[in-house]
Amino acid sequence: MSSRRGGRLPVVLFSHGAHDHRADHTVVVQELASHGYVVVTVDHTYDAFSQFPDGRVIVPLRDHPLGPADFAEDVRFVLDQIEEIDAGRNPDAGHRPLPAGLCGALDRRRIGMFGWSKGATATARVMYADRRVRAGLSLDGPMEPVMTAPLDRPFMLMTAEFTRAAEPSVAEFWSHLLVSETPGSVPVLARYDGQRPLAPWLIRVFQNWHVSQIRSHPGSQTLPEDDIALPLPVRQEDRWHDLFCSAARDWLTTLSEQEVLLLGLRWRYRLSQRDISHLFGVHEGTISRQTDKLRDRCLERIGKKLTAEGWTGDDLEGFILTELGSLLVDDPHHGPTQPATRESRRS
Repeated sequence: MSSRRGGRLPVVLFSHGAHDHRADHTVVVQELASHGYVVVTVDHTYDAFSQFPDGRVIVPLRDHPLGPADFAEDVRFVLDQIEEIDAGRNPDAGHRPLPAGLCGALDRRRIGMFGWSKGATATARVMYADRRVRAGLSLDGPMEPVMTAPLDRPFMLMTAEFTRAAEPSVAEFWSHLLVSETPGSVPVLARYDGQRPLAPWLIRVFQNWHVSQIRSHPGSQTLPEDDIALPLPVRQEDRWHDLFCSAARDWLTTLSEQEVLLLGLRWRYRLSQRDISHLFGVHEGTISRQTDKLRDRCLERIGKKLTAEGWTGDDLEGFILTELGSLLVDDPHHGPTQPATRESRRS
């Protein structure tokens, strides 16, 4: 810990790799401390060589190795102890007085974490489970088991062996990281890694961003209501539903990748035209016109197919739009993923 020059100091935690120890990254820890951070390093008991206050030395368990989840639980325990220290209580076994100046010196609103290898994966798991950690850094973490939930706080990946190209779990984790809407931040499109179809990747990333915005504004409406955000439909006769699915699949194969993306964002995830215009970097009126054209083409192509099959209902347009909303919301196998896959193969 560096000398305190007024105000509270940000805190950084470090989690080591498998069968390693907390001193392995001493150079990094010292560098951080020299810049005014309080750095807390963790020896993960039974994965590292650790010495208890009573003199006992604990060695790694080779037959029952600890996983990233165990590391994460260790770190969350340490976070609790940081709160104790900041309150002026020493959680060590001897309950000795705290070093002078430590009480009240920790800024618990600015806690970050970094780790190497297994500790890097543990860093991500801690951030999923504990919002006290505001930012994370992975030093070549394999990110296994795979983590697929959105993470709405800053997280940096530095890779060497476990790159996105070499490790599917890292690529999967990367796809769920969000970019904040701040000046100078990397645009969402610039983060596409080329490892998967673009449309479903962007739909998922943008939906996760939208969810994070809702969480930060409790009064926001979860699903924007407009002319395209249709209610979930009541199922029609099975025969017409099956015919519709067949016609819809054929129609989806004719769409461009951007049209598939627009369709998914508007119908499947019910995002407003304004949100989509911000994502695409175009005027809202452009999205409105594109949506209208997409709607008209959908009605024309699928309508012709159903009419040719002997449709006798009163509201063909309503049936198509209702079934399309159901198809994209309820059945991911018939959603935008398949045509996007074909588009990626063409390129």
